[in-house]
Amino acid sequence: TCALSVLVSACPCTLGLIVPMALRMGAYKSSAEQIYFQTSEALQKAAKVDILVLDYHGTLTAGDWRLSEFECNSLFSRQQAFEVIYTIERSMQGHSLGKKILDLMATYQVDKVLAGETQDLGYGGKLTTEQGQWWFGNAQILTHLGLQKPEDSGHRLYLFFQEHASSSIMQVGSMDVYDPLKKDAKLFVEQMIARGKDVRICTGADQTTAMLIAKQLEIDLSLVSYNNRMNDKMQYLKNLKQEFPTQTIAMLGDAINDKEALSICDLSIFMTNEYNQNHFNTHLKKSADILVVSDTLMHMAHIFQIAHDTMSVIQQNLYFSMIYNFLSLLLATGIFLAWGFAMPPVLGVILMITQSVLLTFNTYRVLYAHQDYFQDEV
Repeated sequence: TCALSVLVSACPCTLGLIVPMALRMGAYKSSAEQIYFQTSEALQKAAKVDILVLDYHGTLTAGDWRLSEFECNSLFSRQQAFEVIYTIERSMQGHSLGKKILDLMATYQVDKVLAGETQDLGYGGKLTTEQGQWWFGNAQILTHLGLQKPEDSGHRLYLFFQEHASSSIMQVGSMDVYDPLKKDAKLFVEQMIARGKDVRICTGADQTTAMLIAKQLEIDLSLVSYNNRMNDKMQYLKNLKQEFPTQTIAMLGDAINDKEALSICDLSIFMTNEYNQNHFNTHLKKSADILVVSDTLMHMAHIFQIAHDTMSVIQQNLYFSMIYNFLSLLLATGIFLAWGFAMPPVLGVILMITQSVLLTFNTYRVLYAHQDYFQDEV
């Protein structure tokens, strides 16, 4: 009788059920938020993220660039300036602002690509033609050319021309651009900080924009790393890992220039949109641990809570199962035989079924934990 009861009580089938079931519950709940874990390991890492690095444009912002009219120097025609801008932007793909500029050029029926050599500068582009050299980009172009930046240069694109090396550089024109924050961006950052995450911003924007970012999000400027190209972002993540070797670092990005940085961090999170879906499928699908289809940042906040709830339930089930099985085994091995009691095998079966039912109900808590909290936030 004792031997049969031990075999029944020692059956490990419940342990093979509770972990994958909880992981499936967590993955299912996150998918309802339009967020998809690529592996179960990604869900486990999300539960213990210490540092969260965020891209700015297209991630914290709406990616809905607003462009002013192009103010053109009287020495150049608007058509000529637009053809240069069109040629430079056609050579640089993958950024939502570039797509917006090309859409603007289309409204002016500009589709001529000038003959010449283009160069991607990260913060803009350069075009070398027989006529001379052209530069188009943000205020960092001014620094690149050794020109003085105006105080309000943070959200402006400039076009410059130089006929030959000995001639002066002329400003052809400029246009103001603005990419507003997502409506829940500030709340998202506040929630992450409140939950103990060390939130940092890594962006390709210049210092003026970085100061604006810090002011909008009400965070310290030292937490905003600016003027970063693709390799700079990768180096920033490497430096963070060296500075905090024991902490789990996650990064949330939305563009191909985040690819190298995403490959460095412990948990890579990619946010898709209408501009980057093709690049994700081509270059980033294997690099992202978590895919975010939702454009609501608070859904991103939820997955950290979902991951935490999932791992908490797994730990609770493992502890409960261990204690429950230990007590069942004590009864099964005949601890009360001296008093004439031996646990019948059928009682062992009943105890194991009861255990499985309790663990299953506890696992289902993942689906309903913080449900009201999520709805209130949204």
